[in-house]
Amino acid sequence: MMTDHYIQWKSATGIRKAILAGAGPGRGAIGVTYFTRLAYRRELNAPGWFRVDLPAALPTLIGMADRDHVEVYRRDKNAGIAWTVDFHGIFRDEAIIDDRTTGHETFQASGPGALARLSNYHVLWPANTANRTSFSSVSAETILKTLISYNAVTALATAANGRDRSAPDYGISVQADSAGGAVLTLATGERKNLLSVLQDIQPIAGGDFDLVKIAANNWQFQFYPGQRGTDRRGTLLFSKQLGNMANVRYERMRSRERTVAAVAGQGEETARRVIIRTGPNWSASNDNETLVNATDVKPGANETAQLSAKGDAMLAELEARAVFAFDILQTESCRYGRDFFLGDLAQAYHPQIGTIDIQITAIEVEYTPGDGERLTVEVAIR
Repeated sequence: MMTDHYIQWKSATGIRKAILAGAGPGRGAIGVTYFTRLAYRRELNAPGWFRVDLPAALPTLIGMADRDHVEVYRRDKNAGIAWTVDFHGIFRDEAIIDDRTTGHETFQASGPGALARLSNYHVLWPANTANRTSFSSVSAETILKTLISYNAVTALATAANGRDRSAPDYGISVQADSAGGAVLTLATGERKNLLSVLQDIQPIAGGDFDLVKIAANNWQFQFYPGQRGTDRRGTLLFSKQLGNMANVRYERMRSRERTVAAVAGQGEETARRVIIRTGPNWSASNDNETLVNATDVKPGANETAQLSAKGDAMLAELEARAVFAFDILQTESCRYGRDFFLGDLAQAYHPQIGTIDIQITAIEVEYTPGDGERLTVEVAIR
């Protein structure tokens, strides 16, 4: 398999500093602009991470600095896959490692993916502020994009507009709103981390989200109604029998599942408002309770809807879900970057559970020059 990788190392404003090719320590004749090991993880609705081993002299040579952009390019000659950016990372962490067995000193650079930019912000608005922290019968896409606009887009996320402070500029913009996803009534609470709030809403949003690079230092927030990726359930099957699946792990964890939520709003003792919500897995023999403390929801016309939304979100988080993970053995008809991508719907066969619908929720890539590439995929059962 002819899979290759290289890295474009860029400044925090997107100006290229160096191109790093994959090579072993023995290729010192070409200089030190190479890496000896690369690993990265792409996830749905989460930043993921990268880690790359470099010659110890490289950071000084190319002027590496905190918050530099790291673009990982990938190609597969045999599959006809041209060079494509497969991962955007942010350089934040570093380590210098002396390996006496090889006699080489290694610089290890690591950091999160592009979506981590949203963790730099909080929802700095008071609780129950209409269309800032409180939403009534609004599409999930509109809610998410409003939260981004008024907390991370510098033209709108200002103290003059009512935010606690004007937001820092990390190049965030927002895709035009198509009002997709589920229609929700909810309250986010006040002054919580922006990325965490988006991730809390996502399980009931009816879609996925990401930050997509559209210019040197412009990262556009995008929403994918339904799911990110393509529905390939009629054309893509993973199974050991087809030779494209190995090291299969299937587990279903039920011990933390809760199927009934008592959602408690404002008030005291017998005057406190409590509503009961049941999850999709509830039955008389699967009746497990949890309490949702929702004192940030004020009494009023939307109180019941907001309490219900909080209960439903908690039950979605605590629902027992199967975990299905496996290594992909790429075949002529099953290549990452051509036949499947992050977010795609597909099918997988397991002899104990049969054929099931899955969504590809994470892809982890390990690449060592000379040894090749290893892929690990994680999926969610749909």
